[in-house]
Amino acid sequence: MKRINFIRLPIIMLVVLSLTSCSKETLKADQLLAPRQAELKASPPKEVQSAAVPSEEQSLRPQLPELQKEINKLAVQKETKELAVQKVMKEMEIKRLSTSEMSIRRLEGKVSGNSENLQRMKELAVEKDMLLAAPAVPKMEYFSVLSPLRVTPGQLRPAAEFNTEGYDLVSENPFLEVIQNPLSTFSIDVDTAAYSNVRRFIQGNRLPPVDAVRVEEMINYFNYEYPQPVAEAPFSVNTELTEAPWRQGNRLLLIGLQGLRVSAEKFPPANLVFLIDVSGSMSSENKLPLVVKSLKMLVEQLRPVDRVSIVVYASQTAILLPSTSGNEKGKIIGVLDSLRAGGSTYGGEGIQLAYKVAVENFITDGNNRVILATDGDFNVGASSDAELERMIEEKRRAGVFLSVLGYGMGNYKDSKMQKLADKGNGNYAYIDNLGGVPILLT
Repeated sequence: MKRINFIRLPIIMLVVLSLTSCSKETLKADQLLAPRQAELKASPPKEVQSAAVPSEEQSLRPQLPELQKEINKLAVQKETKELAVQKVMKEMEIKRLSTSEMSIRRLEGKVSGNSENLQRMKELAVEKDMLLAAPAVPKMEYFSVLSPLRVTPGQLRPAAEFNTEGYDLVSENPFLEVIQNPLSTFSIDVDTAAYSNVRRFIQGNRLPPVDAVRVEEMINYFNYEYPQPVAEAPFSVNTELTEAPWRQGNRLLLIGLQGLRVSAEKFPPANLVFLIDVSGSMSSENKLPLVVKSLKMLVEQLRPVDRVSIVVYASQTAILLPSTSGNEKGKIIGVLDSLRAGGSTYGGEGIQLAYKVAVENFITDGNNRVILATDGDFNVGASSDAELERMIEEKRRAGVFLSVLGYGMGNYKDSKMQKLADKGNGNYAYIDNLGGVPILLT
């Protein structure tokens, strides 16, 4: 509370030293004082005016600009939260639509002679049209570093038709108290699949599924030209510290690791098994034909000390090329060019056969690796994630690793392929064009 200093006013005392009964003198004195009393009543002295206590409004007036800023800030936060709620509601409705479209497809095969199913299919179709006709989230323009196009949420269509694609739930890491969690561990494998997969959606003017966006894989996609490790260090540690753009006082720390770069001549000899999905789901141009082109690029990098086998799976599994030296490139490419898609997907049996071939041709101190090229849609045999993971972990302990190349869209099983690569101690990449073919011989 403000302390108010009052100005001490002089008190004028009028002392009447003599009181007489003379009415004339009293009247004369009153007449002389009357004008001065009227003047004082009309205009108080300045000292008296300045001594008035400041009002509450006057004391708050200097604070008004800061209060207005706080009000504006709260209004922006409220609007942002409302937009976020609208976005979540829209995403929930899109997921519901995806389920409805799956129901439509299931009912299409049962419509014949069944008016009830036909009516339900019509209702679902109406719901779909209503959702697609609904107004989009208020337009806010974004610039995507993945594409030179400027896009807005209204231009990007939700990925509803990709309802059979599979992605694991991505949960944000929470903030932890450093004093209670002084250590942090992370994997040093370099997966890049999320970047090229997200790029595929955006180039098709579609929003990617939320769980398809894995930030670490999008960062890993690029080469940052970190310095080489020095002396006996296995890798160099590179850090950058900056202010967090979303909260004043917070910091962002980037930690980049760079392993020792080894020239191709010093690579250990490679024992590679190309495990290729040639089932019917791989028939489109961005699947098996792209697989063949990708693997042919890898074949061109083979040395005479490297060896390659080719195993395929569809309704059955087969070894199309036994272990062959890297200097027989024409022979290897001829087998790749002969591949055709058709049949179901015996993925589990194909992986087992590929590992069997890799173990039979095992190279001590070499790079023993199965390279799986698929859309991940296994539907025959040991196709559950748990069964496949146990098998791959067992082979990893024996020194045979698994890298995964993903292809295609519509039935793409990202969740399954990411798990297989992690369990196999290998890389995972999504290939949507030849520019994205990774070098897997390292």
